[in-house]
Amino acid sequence: MEIISGLTFLIIIIAIIIGITTVPIYIAKSRGITGRELTTITILSWAGLIIGITWIIALVLSLTYQPNNWIDKNKGKTNIDLDGLEKLYRLKKNGVLSQTEFNREKKRLMGQQEEKDISDDINRLKCLKKEGVLTQEEYDEQRKLLIETNI
Repeated sequence: MEIISGLTFLIIIIAIIIGITTVPIYIAKSRGITGRELTTITILSWAGLIIGITWIIALVLSLTYQPNNWIDKNKGKTNIDLDGLEKLYRLKKNGVLSQTEFNREKKRLMGQQEEKDISDDINRLKCLKKEGVLTQEEYDEQRKLLIETNI
């Protein structure tokens, strides 16, 4: 009887340790932390079983790390309004907007989020780059974000 109660106690202790160990991982996932950052938090959390301080580091990281602002945790979203950017370009091309007004509005639109299909967006980005609306750097950055958020 003592063996069974001792075994039950051991199982309960192991379950509690595993539960405590995974707290930083659950926090990080719920905050939208992914990729290498989540892997780092996971490794530090489990290493906390041997070296307790790493669990504390994992907990602090999971609570304080800010995921990249360009990527929404909901897949398929980017920080660019392609419809608005195309309309803005047409206004500039037709002489309705000056280059200064176009640049100001373009910066404003680059911060908005709009849900899109990745294949259509990549083709639209290519067209905007070809027409000179986006620089090569802006194109590369937006294309990378589209791919990362839809992996």
